[in-house]
Amino acid sequence: MNQIKQICKCNICGNVVELLHAGAGQLVCCGQPMEIMPEKEFDEGTEKHLPVIERSGNIVKATAGKVIHPMDEDHFIEWIELTIGSISYRKFLKPGQLPEIKIETSDLGEVIARTYCNIHGVWSNNKVSEVSNGKINFNQFEKVDIRLAKVIEASCLEGSDKLIKLTVELNGETRQILAGIGKFYKPEELIGKRIAIVANLEPRMLLGQESQGMVLAAHDEQSLSVLIVDKEISSGVRIS
Repeated sequence: MNQIKQICKCNICGNVVELLHAGAGQLVCCGQPMEIMPEKEFDEGTEKHLPVIERSGNIVKATAGKVIHPMDEDHFIEWIELTIGSISYRKFLKPGQLPEIKIETSDLGEVIARTYCNIHGVWSNNKVSEVSNGKINFNQFEKVDIRLAKVIEASCLEGSDKLIKLTVELNGETRQILAGIGKFYKPEELIGKRIAIVANLEPRMLLGQESQGMVLAAHDEQSLSVLIVDKEISSGVRIS
């Protein structure tokens, strides 16, 4: 049965055609019926032929194979295609070129990728992997609980030249936090200061001591500055 976008090949002259309208007749070339080329999803050589689809924000990319397909003179990917929603994009390739196609689109419709190998035929895949672009949305940001904490005790941690052990107060609750700021601050400089901390990190052990949060600081290769609030604001309030 004929189907739109079906790929057919003449086994005599090598012509390859795509069906744009599904009629009732049979395609013929060189006096012989053309072979309908099945769209493979699994076979020998899957790792080099099955297209890999990745979406990162508005960018959709398809590559020929999890292991990039060779692009030699006698064995290469002739074209790679992305169909996003109702729009198809096809890139014709030559030996030596990278077998990938990249499209910028806001269309969130179904994505299908196809590759055509001059030896192993047509391969198809519709599984999309989401790739982080390094950005987070507002709901993700809300999960980070940044609070104002007042330092009530501070001392150097025995066995370390950079860790300072802080005892901080958050609206009546006390916590111990270990901060790697000892090369830039003396413990007594921090006592009484109102600092910003990440309050909902899981505790972790450092040199046998539990740290129950993270001190926020700005730093470069030469210096470091703890984020300190310069006005009298109650400890424990959320910073946003």
